[in-house]
Amino acid sequence: MLPQAEVALMRLHQDIDGLCRTLERADIHTAEYAAEFLADIGGPTAVDALLRRLEDPAEHPLLVDAVARCLGQLGERRAVPDLIAVLRRDGSSCEAAARALGDIGDPRAVQPLLDMLDPYTPHWRAVLGALAGIGDANAVPGLLAALWHLLPRADGSRDADLGTEAVRTLGRLGSPRATAALAFLVGTGTMPSELRRAAAEALRQLDVTSAAGYGRLTFAKAALGDPDQRISEAIAEVFSSTPAGLQQLRWSVTNDDPGVRRSVCLGLGAKGDPEDVPALRIRLSEDPVPAVRRAAAHAIARIGGHEAMAALIGALTDGEIHEDVAQALATVQPSPAARLLPLLTDGTNQQRRGAATALGLLGDRRAAPELLDLLTKATTLPVQTAAVEALGRLRHLPATAALIELLTDPETPGRLRARAAWALGRLGTPESEPALRKALGEPIESIRLRAAEALGKLPGSPQAAESLTQAATDRSPDVQAAALQALGNLGATARPALRMLLATAERRLRTDVVSLLARCADTADLDTLTAIAVEDDTQAALHAVDGIARLCDPRTVNALCRIVERPDPETLDDTLTRRVRGAALRGLSRIDDPAAARAVLKYYMSDVGYLSHDAAREAVNTLARRTGTL
Repeated sequence: MLPQAEVALMRLHQDIDGLCRTLERADIHTAEYAAEFLADIGGPTAVDALLRRLEDPAEHPLLVDAVARCLGQLGERRAVPDLIAVLRRDGSSCEAAARALGDIGDPRAVQPLLDMLDPYTPHWRAVLGALAGIGDANAVPGLLAALWHLLPRADGSRDADLGTEAVRTLGRLGSPRATAALAFLVGTGTMPSELRRAAAEALRQLDVTSAAGYGRLTFAKAALGDPDQRISEAIAEVFSSTPAGLQQLRWSVTNDDPGVRRSVCLGLGAKGDPEDVPALRIRLSEDPVPAVRRAAAHAIARIGGHEAMAALIGALTDGEIHEDVAQALATVQPSPAARLLPLLTDGTNQQRRGAATALGLLGDRRAAPELLDLLTKATTLPVQTAAVEALGRLRHLPATAALIELLTDPETPGRLRARAAWALGRLGTPESEPALRKALGEPIESIRLRAAEALGKLPGSPQAAESLTQAATDRSPDVQAAALQALGNLGATARPALRMLLATAERRLRTDVVSLLARCADTADLDTLTAIAVEDDTQAALHAVDGIARLCDPRTVNALCRIVERPDPETLDDTLTRRVRGAALRGLSRIDDPAAARAVLKYYMSDVGYLSHDAAREAVNTLARRTGTL
C-alpha cells in the first residue's frame, strides 16, 4: 500500500520528470501518489502525463479516481471528453469523474451529467454538485424534468435529501425558469419542511422579476403564513420583488392570519417603498399581536424617512416591543438622535428607557452626561438599566465610579448590578477590577456571570487570574464557562492559573482548560501538552497538539514526532486520530529545521503517512513551497 519510489523527495525538488516516470511505470498506489504531486505542481508537462493515464479504458479504477481528482483540481478542460467517457461507463470511478467535471466547469458535461441523474444511482450527490459547480442555466430544463422523479414519496421509499439537494441546485443555477416549480414546492404542505425551506431559499436567489407574470408565484402564496418563519420571510421577500407580488403583499397586510401579517410587513420592508409606511404604521400602533408590531417596526426602519422615524419614536411607549423599537430606531435613516436626546429628560419613563437604549446603540456620545444623571435611586429600575447598558456601549469612562457604586451596593437590585458589571467590562478600566473580583463571590448567579465576563475584558492581573481560577469551579456551568473564557482572554498572565487548574479541575473541564492553555503556551508547557497530545483520548489531545504546533519552534520537533507516532487508543475514534496526527505534521512542516523536514518526509512514506495521507501530502507541499529543497 505504500509508495515504492521517493515521490516526496521528487516533490520537494520539483522533479516533474521523475514524477511523470513514476506515474507511468510504478505500481498503482505509487502512481497515485505521483499523480497528486503532479497536480500540486501543475504545468503542461504534468497535465500531459495525467491525461495519458486517463485515456485507457482498462486503467485501474483507483488510479482513474486519483487522476480524475487531479485534473479537476487543475481545472483542465482538455480532460472533459475522457472524464465524460468515464462517467458514461458508470463504474466505481463515476463519482470521481462527476466531481472533476464540476470542478472544471465546462458546459459540455451538462447533458452527460443529467443523463446520470437517477434516484437509484449512488452518485446523485456528486452529479448535482457538479451541475451546480458548472453553473450553466441550460441544465435547468433537464433538471426540472428529472426533479419529479427525485422528490420524496409518501411511502418513504425515496430519500428526502435527494429532492432537497436538487432544489438547492436549481437555486444555485439561478434561472427564473425554475420559478414555477419552486413556488409549487414551497406551497405544497405535504413536502418535508427541509425541502420547502430549500425551495424558498432557492426562489430568493432567482431573478423572479423576469419570470412571466404573477402566475408563476401563485402556488407560493400559501407560504406567507407558514409556521416556519424562514419560509414565510423568504417568500415575502420574493413577492416584494415583482409588481404583482408586491400588490399581493399590500392586499394581505390586514389578513386575519397574524403569521401572514408578520411576513407581509417584513416583505414590504424589504421592498423599501415609502408608500408602504402608512400601512405599516397602522400595524405598528394597532395590531394586537406583538410579533406583527415587531415586524412592522423593523420594516419601517428599513424603509426610513422622517415619517418612519416619527412612527418609531411614537412606538417607544409600547412596553411589549420596547427592545425591538429601540433597535429599529438605531438603524433608521436619517438618524433620530436629535429627537431622542430631549426624551432622556422630558419623556415618560417608557420613552426615556427606549431613548436610552437607542442612543446607546447609535453610539451617540452626546447622550452620556444625561444618561449618567439617570443613575439615581429616583429613576425607575427599567430606565436605570437601559442607561447603564447605554453607558457601557458608549464606553463612557467617567461613568466608572457610578457603575462600581451600583455593583457594590447590596441594596441595588440584582439585575441592575449584573448590568453594571457588564458595562464595567465594556469600559475596561483597571480600577474596576477589585469590585469585579469581589462580585465573583456574590450569591446571585447573573452578577457572578457578568463579573467573570467583564474581568476577561480588563487588562488583567495575577490576582484577577487567581479569582477567575476559583470561579472556574463555580456551581453554575455558565459561570464556569465565562470564567474559563475570561482566563483565555488574559493570555500569558493566565498561564500559571491555567496550569494549576489543569491539575486540580474536574475532568469535564479538562478539554476547555487545555484549549485555553494551548492558546497562550510557551516552551515551558511543552512537556505537559505533549503528554496530553500523546496519551489523552478526548478532544483535549487535538487542542494540545495545536498549541505545540503554534509555537513553530525547533525545540518542539521531538514532541511532534512523538505525537505522530502515538498509538491508537481504543476509545479514540479514527477521525480524531487523523486530526491529531495531521496537526502534528502541519506543525512540523512550518518549522525551519532540517530535522522537521526529514520527519515529514519519513512519515509521508510510512504507515502513518498512509493513514494520514492528506495531512502528510499537505505537509510535504508546505515544505516544497517554503524551502524548495531539503
